Amino acid sequence: MAAATVEMDQSIFPSGLFGPDVTAELAECAGLVEAGRLGAAKGCYEGVRAGASGDADAVEGVRAGLERIARMEAAVRGVQDAIGRGEFGEAREGLERLRELNANHPRLVELEGEIVRAEREWEERKRADDAAFERAKGAGTVTALDGYLSSCAPLCGHAEEARRLKVKAEEREPGRRFRDCAECSELVVVPSGTYRMGSPSGESQRDANEGPVHRVRIGRPFAVGVKEVTVGEYGRFVSETGRSMGNSCYTYEGSEWKERSGRSWRNPGFSQTDEHPVVCVNWDDAKAYVGWLSEKTGQAYRLLSESEWEYVARAGTTGPFHTGSTISTERANYHGNFTYGSGRKGQFRKKTIPVGSFPANGFGLHDVHGNVWEWVEDCYSDGYVEAPSDGSAWEWNCDRRVLRGGSWGNGPRVLRSANRSRSSSGDRFDYFGFRIVRTLTP
Repeated sequence: MAAATVEMDQSIFPSGLFGPDVTAELAECAGLVEAGRLGAAKGCYEGVRAGASGDADAVEGVRAGLERIARMEAAVRGVQDAIGRGEFGEAREGLERLRELNANHPRLVELEGEIVRAEREWEERKRADDAAFERAKGAGTVTALDGYLSSCAPLCGHAEEARRLKVKAEEREPGRRFRDCAECSELVVVPSGTYRMGSPSGESQRDANEGPVHRVRIGRPFAVGVKEVTVGEYGRFVSETGRSMGNSCYTYEGSEWKERSGRSWRNPGFSQTDEHPVVCVNWDDAKAYVGWLSEKTGQAYRLLSESEWEYVARAGTTGPFHTGSTISTERANYHGNFTYGSGRKGQFRKKTIPVGSFPANGFGLHDVHGNVWEWVEDCYSDGYVEAPSDGSAWEWNCDRRVLRGGSWGNGPRVLRSANRSRSSSGDRFDYFGFRIVRTLTP
């Protein structure tokens, strides 16, 4: 028989262990193993076991032979599994174990070829996976990263980083609303973009300091207060920090503006609830508030730059107001005895009203026109010559800071998106307030 020509591993069947007939049969089975005919070898061993069921030595020889076959089969499966997982070093180690078990195993050459082919295919997949991830990472959007994660299988070499970036992208998704703490202002994410800052020469009732019109690029999304900071929110800050707010404020009473003692953010001369915008706060008060909020939340809160303010106020519009060419007291709180363009006279409420009383603009912000002036970070300059074009604040050692948006005490001309005002950083008026912004992590 063919098995007689095969050189056997004699350590498996020690001399004298079995009778001559059983020894020959086991040798035949072992020959089939060496020839790589493992199915036939199993049948052979099973035949020996059936014929010598009472022979303990024969049973032990069968067990040893079948165990050797099982180790070979396990080695083959291990190699194939490692190839499937792209672990080619592990696959080659498994191949060596198989070679040690049977140097003539017929699958050795085949498996080695499979490793080489799989490595080549895996490298091609890896290059494609790397390229797909870089495209998704470059886009930086939830949709792009989701697309990578849903199509990268089976490789998905960048899945962990893609998931991390997706979380960051979700944080920067335009329109997302959130709060960093239960008592914190609600924020909305506004997108990056470019716009033309200032008013064109043909805009009615414009001021010279609103030009020249220039292009500004907002390079990254950021989160801005949906509403102006309220009395209730500011009160928690004062309560926690003990900040001294003085005992005087410029107020409008009896048809006269003047600084009055006994007036403050708690008592500005008209009734307010916790939902009204805080007033009688100066620029330093606003800066102290955002500093406290940053420390409280561990996030980077600040005031808007002037160019950021106009960007979020316009929300993609180019006219005098985000409402169009005119505005009404049904859309904003201002001195309704005055008109702009084709607008009609309306109410003069003579005080603040609760934040968010009117519809939001295209970015989801309320009261960018009227209610209270909003302090921004920038120093004041008479015009935009050499102004930053990247959305950053324009600062130097200055005393006068910029305010934007107009208030309940102003006519509609002053509420225009491009209109600018300024005051000393220490001034407190009953129509000065502010809005906050949070920088988003890259």
